[in-house]
Amino acid sequence: NILTKHVFANSFNLDVNKCPLDTDSGHITTGGNHKARWVAHGIFGTLAFAVAVPSSLASAFLRQLMPTTWIFFHVYGNIVALTLTLITFLIAVLATSKSGEEHFTDPHGKIGLSLLVLSLFQILGGVLRPDKVTRQNPVRITKRNIWKWLHHVLGSTILSLGLYQVGDGLSMFAEDYGTYNLAPVYFVMLAICLSIVGGAKLWVSLFVEERTFRGTGVDTEVENLQQGSRYPETEMI
Repeated sequence: NILTKHVFANSFNLDVNKCPLDTDSGHITTGGNHKARWVAHGIFGTLAFAVAVPSSLASAFLRQLMPTTWIFFHVYGNIVALTLTLITFLIAVLATSKSGEEHFTDPHGKIGLSLLVLSLFQILGGVLRPDKVTRQNPVRITKRNIWKWLHHVLGSTILSLGLYQVGDGLSMFAEDYGTYNLAPVYFVMLAICLSIVGGAKLWVSLFVEERTFRGTGVDTEVENLQQGSRYPETEMI
């Protein structure tokens, strides 16, 4: 414990403006609570965009496997995804506020805000879905067809951005807290899952016989009963 001259010595500037500050005591905190909040943010975000959203879209993508029930998995999956997205967003806002940083200044924050807005529009669009035209109507371009196109594009956008956001969040967490970066593992698992879903779709297209009775849920069955039709028309929302 002998004090000697340091081999490396010099002056430096330390900017503590971005250090987390406890507003009650006025002291700089260690940021431990922020880490717990970001962990919770990551867990809910992963459940939303790597579980709920893909599952909801997969139920529609592979609807031939469950012709009369897929719509329920699709609808409730979207509702669960929106709920988890909202929780994820609120945790991020809380953690950012407590750390004294500005909101939505980095790409991750901007994408997160965009995902919340897009998810809200997707749910609202599902509620406001136009009615189907009758089979006797020869019009090809209808409000329903336009709605379907927008619904598919918006759903694919949410899926793509959400899957990317999860990997980006894992990288950011590892960089901020010096932990092992799980992003490469995540993207490998994601590629495997997407390959399985794609293979299942190919198998369904090649080997699953088209069913005559393929409703899309209770609403379609009621519509066809009202029209006196025995065989409901297949349609992906």
